[in-house]
Amino acid sequence: INESGYNDIKAEIYFSLVQAYFKLKNTDAAMNYYGRLKSEFPDAAVVSRLKSFYNINDELETIKRAPDFDGILVDNPTKKFSNKDLKGKYYLLDFWSVGCAGCIVKMPQLHEVYEKYKSDRFEIVSVALNPSIQITRDFRSKRYPLPWINIHPVGDIFSSQIAKDFKVNYLPRTFLVDPTGNIVASDGELRSDQLEKTLNRYIKSSKN
Repeated sequence: INESGYNDIKAEIYFSLVQAYFKLKNTDAAMNYYGRLKSEFPDAAVVSRLKSFYNINDELETIKRAPDFDGILVDNPTKKFSNKDLKGKYYLLDFWSVGCAGCIVKMPQLHEVYEKYKSDRFEIVSVALNPSIQITRDFRSKRYPLPWINIHPVGDIFSSQIAKDFKVNYLPRTFLVDPTGNIVASDGELRSDQLEKTLNRYIKSSKN
């Protein structure tokens, strides 16, 4: 079987899993697989079919300002972190989970850009949509350290306020917010080779 045929089969498997979990009323699992499908095969016809049939709204085009948000600090669960703590900074808000292949693939690049752009003007905030904070901690100790701000939603993953406000119906989802609170870039503009191009457009590298 050639690569094209393999990809078609994989996309259909994701499609079937999304349908199965929606029937089981397990929305979190369904949206996790929808996220994998859209991340790996954004142009697949089944993506549009799922969006239409399940009325999935995965766009943030109508939101120009980042909604206020808060979350539990993974490094100190007794404290919360909010967007108010980022006043005057550009920040990359990255929603991810250990079950999202597209999220894990881009981790090395996030580490690279963090080292290059970290300053008093730029920060990364990872929002871990994992079932528990411990899962996030284990991932950071065994896979990637994510040496920036890490928060966990208050509430049930995709049903949490932060996920609803940013319309996080699939993963990964990423937003670049400027110091005034405006969303200046999102998703495709912040993936692969586009990530650094977009950051260069708004933020001067701290290494230059």
